[in-house]
Amino acid sequence: PNMTALEVDIATYFLTHHLTKESINTEQITQKLHVSPAALTRFAKKCHYSGYREFVYDYLTCIASKNDDLQPFNRHL
Repeated sequence: PNMTALEVDIATYFLTHHLTKESINTEQITQKLHVSPAALTRFAKKCHYSGYREFVYDYLTCIASKNDDLQPFNRHL
């Protein structure tokens, strides 16, 4: 998808950090990246998810499977 600079920063953060269920909640991510919850939702929707919660579920599933292989997740970015 055609992403804004902010969305690229969000994508890079998720692809370069192996986040856990405890560290991926909206409040922690918005504080860490200095973005709004709406920015996370827009990013997730641009990646063809219904919202941030679905994005997080898929992200955590990919992290947990196949020795932290993010290939299935990366196809959306």
